[in-house]
Amino acid sequence: YNTAPDMAMGIARILFGYRLGTLINLFSLFWAARIVDRLLRSYLPNEWIRSAAVLLIFAAEHLFFEIDTYMIDLLAVPLLLEATRLSLTDVASEKLVEHMTRIAFLLGLSVAFKLIYVVLAMPIALLCGWRFLRENRAPMQLIRTVVLALAAFLLPVLPFTIYLYQEMGSPVFPILNGVFKSPYWPPNSGWDNRWGPVGFWQTVAWP
Repeated sequence: YNTAPDMAMGIARILFGYRLGTLINLFSLFWAARIVDRLLRSYLPNEWIRSAAVLLIFAAEHLFFEIDTYMIDLLAVPLLLEATRLSLTDVASEKLVEHMTRIAFLLGLSVAFKLIYVVLAMPIALLCGWRFLRENRAPMQLIRTVVLALAAFLLPVLPFTIYLYQEMGSPVFPILNGVFKSPYWPPNSGWDNRWGPVGFWQTVAWP
């Protein structure tokens, strides 16, 4: 699996020690809460009400559960939230390419932290694409934006993907090994059927 979040956790352990190394999760939530506050600012101008709303949002059970663990799921939350906020922000035409590139880079960082976050990055990218095309930009600007955004997305993702392919014979090892046929993993998707939903209907209805 990708070493980027392990490196972030490792740096936190060096700075704070093993017992307090999980403070990086708390810092991620503080950063995420600031972004949510900015998202709600136009809807809830009263600071006290907005602060209460942010606290309510971050009172979700699993967020507090993961603060004191070395699980990596919280590290990408502020990145995805900031990409969402930028996707909903109106921007001047001359800054649009830079804006889209920044969003793509944040999504790429999220996927670099955990591959499953591509599921969350896709709807954000689709929203950006829809807003961009809706304004009927010139074809050359569209091509330039797509090329730069794609490069920004791949920049954090490609290094470890290339390394995995060289070492294991699969760019997403051990996932999708039925497709890539790495000799180091059974030919299946890498999903452990003991956990979570099984089949299409359970997946759709899973809470």
